[in-house]
Amino acid sequence: MSVFAYIHIPKTGGTTLKSILKRQSGFKNILEVNPLMNPENMDFLKSEKEESFQHFRYKTLTEEDHENISKFDNHEGDSLIMGHFSYGIHNLLKNDCYYFTFLRNPVTLIVSLYNEMFRSPDPFDVALVKSIGSLQEFSEKVRNLQTMILSGNPNWSDVKISKELILENVKSALTNEIRFTGIIEQYDLSLILLKEEFPIIESIWYKKLNKNPQKHRPIIDKSIIASIEKNNQLDIKLYNFAKDLLLKKAHSSKRCKQKLFYFKIKNLF
Repeated sequence: MSVFAYIHIPKTGGTTLKSILKRQSGFKNILEVNPLMNPENMDFLKSEKEESFQHFRYKTLTEEDHENISKFDNHEGDSLIMGHFSYGIHNLLKNDCYYFTFLRNPVTLIVSLYNEMFRSPDPFDVALVKSIGSLQEFSEKVRNLQTMILSGNPNWSDVKISKELILENVKSALTNEIRFTGIIEQYDLSLILLKEEFPIIESIWYKKLNKNPQKHRPIIDKSIIASIEKNNQLDIKLYNFAKDLLLKKAHSSKRCKQKLFYFKIKNLF
């Protein structure tokens, strides 16, 4: 028995992907993990404190989550764990754990995450965005989120090693431990290659879910874009690295362009 673990990074097409994964008959057991946001987020985001590294503490697993994940060792058949958690849940398992995840252009991710929280009815999200105010302020607080999640260290303020070493460790994880990394800007291609990597995923047809309802999105000021790029250099480097890995997989895949062409046409209907 194997465990497949989908690390759902916010605003990377995860709601759509989870709907695809839930209908796969090969997964005999499915656990969706949605840990609570660390309360320390609110205290930090309300403060005027400036640090040189990562400010944002990601969602952390509860004791109940730990227990539920550990129980998967006792299930028969292949299992799937998916949700907003950091890399590292394999440490709770005895069976083989196959990770996969999706990344997104860091600039559009930060903007989309801000807009999502701005629209969210969740009291925490409402209070969080209200405490920050503008997209500019939000982008100053939330930095390198994708690298942080995949580093396995949800609390970066406690990490004493250098930024670049953390980035290299995550790159190594993408190459060796995380079996597949998709790119949201290449979503259809990513799904085709994900299916090839994991034959247990048989059907990848989909309809986009959790889309931004705004038909006309506001133009983001160039100074804000520049600020986001400056504050997310680790994520930008990681994203480019992952994109190169994906394109190499596509190049080595047989009839990949043909598969992509037919998939795009059939998925319209």
